[in-house]
Amino acid sequence: MKEYNVVRIKMGFGNLVEKVETLLNLHARDGWILNKANPSLTMFILERNKNR
Repeated sequence: MKEYNVVRIKMGFGNLVEKVETLLNLHARDGWILNKANPSLTMFILERNKNR
């Protein structure tokens, strides 16, 4: 069974690419895999197996 997590990035000053990279790397350490991203790269849907 899959588990999903919706993550949003707040827009602001700074490098968006760096924020996205940091966010995805942090979640990847916990076993999350990127499932979908919206075109503006402000919202991501992550998934992982519920029974890890």
